[in-house]
Amino acid sequence: MKVIVFCLPDCQPCRMTKERFAANGIEFVEGSIEKHRELFRNLGFKSAPVVLVEPDTG
Repeated sequence: MKVIVFCLPDCQPCRMTKERFAANGIEFVEGSIEKHRELFRNLGFKSAPVVLVEPDTG
């Protein structure tokens, strides 16, 4: 399973989510909402963070 946390700079909920995941041993990769702002807007997301969980494929 791969966890991606898409964040915005200086985002308190983003920071708290990353801290909670780390405290519970959940490995994640951080992505940038700013780099893909239009995509997230088109998908209907209106707040940060956005957490994406990709299941194992093998």
